[in-house]
Amino acid sequence: MRQLILSIYRYLFNQPYLLLVLTTLFWSGNFVASRTITADFGAIALAYVRWGLATIILTPFAIKYVKADWQIIKKHWLILLLIATSGITIFNTFIYIGLRDTTAINALLIQSLGPLIVFVWSFVLFREHIKFKQLLAICISLFGVAYIVFKGQISNIMNLNFNMGDILIILAIIFYSLYSALLKKMPKIHWLSFLYITFLMGEFMLTPFFIWDLVANGNHMFFNGKSLSVLAYVAIFPAILAYIFFNRAVSLVGANIAASFFHLIPVFGTIMAIIFLNETLQYFHMVGFSMVVLGIYIGTSAKKT
Repeated sequence: MRQLILSIYRYLFNQPYLLLVLTTLFWSGNFVASRTITADFGAIALAYVRWGLATIILTPFAIKYVKADWQIIKKHWLILLLIATSGITIFNTFIYIGLRDTTAINALLIQSLGPLIVFVWSFVLFREHIKFKQLLAICISLFGVAYIVFKGQISNIMNLNFNMGDILIILAIIFYSLYSALLKKMPKIHWLSFLYITFLMGEFMLTPFFIWDLVANGNHMFFNGKSLSVLAYVAIFPAILAYIFFNRAVSLVGANIAASFFHLIPVFGTIMAIIFLNETLQYFHMVGFSMVVLGIYIGTSAKKT
């Protein structure tokens, strides 16, 4: 059994595109699952409990690697703190807060800007240039997402209303794109050390805001069967596994190519809505899905910059 697990592990960790598909699937589930307990948890409380639970789960697996890598961690604490703040503390907290005030359509459309923003950060920080093939791939996938969001009707663009929630979603995507680009500068430590220390730093940075939220707003957390199951899901799948898979994929193919898979999030989100919310599969879903897949295929066929 141990050999079988090791074989699966070795195979999976050398398949970046499979890792990215699973990552976006888990992240899509994060939106669907977290919205079901918005009445039981405030946005900051949900983010805080999620990362705290994920850190606790990782502790027995990661602690020996953290001890072995401690000197390197201390030397590179600043870049680790920046990565943790952007990708752990800010990203999901802003997403959870923003979803209270915006529609799912707006959130899906805004998330599709992620690949473009990653390219901007990669150029600003590391002078990485976008290839024509990659830009074409992003445009095709983005058009496919827009086709789904607007239900194949250009006139539906006029029905979009942007508010403070949309601004927070945009800021969240900007910070996660920064996280994606900064993975290029990840210290040479074990991947479990990196994951654990960034989760721990992100949780530490979130602590004063969590305390302020409890004191100032009287935010309460209600634990029941549904909320506990959702918390277990968002801690294990969108947090631990998705971040492991995404970080590994970025190390194999680079942030620019990995970012092109962000367009799968609204695709998977739509599929989940059809399955769990009894929405109907329409022609514009199929057209949009096809364009997203085509864009990702073109983008991944481009060599790493």
